[in-house]
Amino acid sequence: MNIGRRIKDARKSAGYSQIDLAQAMQTRQSTVSDWERNINEVPRAKLKQISEILSVSLLELEFGESAQEDWDDNFTNDKKTQPKQIPMVGDLGAGGHINPVDDHHMGGGLEQVPPAPDAAEGTVAVRVSGDSLYPFLKAGALIYYSRRENNITDYLHEMVICHLADGRKALKVLTPGTIPGRFTLTSVNASPMQNEQVESVSPIDWMKP
Repeated sequence: MNIGRRIKDARKSAGYSQIDLAQAMQTRQSTVSDWERNINEVPRAKLKQISEILSVSLLELEFGESAQEDWDDNFTNDKKTQPKQIPMVGDLGAGGHINPVDDHHMGGGLEQVPPAPDAAEGTVAVRVSGDSLYPFLKAGALIYYSRRENNITDYLHEMVICHLADGRKALKVLTPGTIPGRFTLTSVNASPMQNEQVESVSPIDWMKP
């Protein structure tokens, strides 16, 4: 089932018409209709607003009911099924830049956070701090990633963890730069970073609002 269908089902379950939902979101009924028919992509900030209005989890709207159940299972108190914890390796601060946890490379200073469903080996997390990504994500949200990819152009116009040549890491949307082989990096609440040298990217595996 796709996102549009999940929005439609959640809307009907909550007793809302398309007009009701559009009015609650201060948008047009045609916009809601286009989302439900998957004609236009739903911005994540809008999807979060829908989840709050319809009292349904954001994870369920994005990935389906089973995804929310899987996430809830990771917080179980059942001692027989204690989940493996994931290292939180940095804070996502102003401009989408990742500030590493002290002593991470020496094996210390690591906070543990619950894993995402079906987390791959080597998965790590970063936590949003302050209003660096508001309204896309609020403070305390977790972003999980597990691998680095060198085929950077495969991820153009996607939000990824960018590993820069000077050692910095940042959560950004990649677009081609004006210099061959360089990239422009954009994010909410920050000016674009022009013609950056990106060594590799890490696709986002999971986000917990």
